[in-house]
Amino acid sequence: MDLLQELANDLSTLKSQFSGISTSSVVGSAIGSPDVRGALGEFTGNWGKHRGKLIDSIDAVQKAASESYKQFSKVDLDLANQLLKGAK
Repeated sequence: MDLLQELANDLSTLKSQFSGISTSSVVGSAIGSPDVRGALGEFTGNWGKHRGKLIDSIDAVQKAASESYKQFSKVDLDLANQLLKGAK
């Protein structure tokens, strides 16, 4: 169960990192070739679109992992309490 919580935490961190990525700073005068600059500009434009989809997917999986952890923990506690009641 702890792995589910760790997964949820890692995905939350990953989502924050993806949200903070800025690709626009690498395109510009630092790239000398107009062809390379154009290709990189196209990549960063597409990356911006697809990054949003990735962030949404990461968020959905993170929420599922977090909820799974909560539910498994609840069931585990409920079963442990039932066993203790049965032992008395």
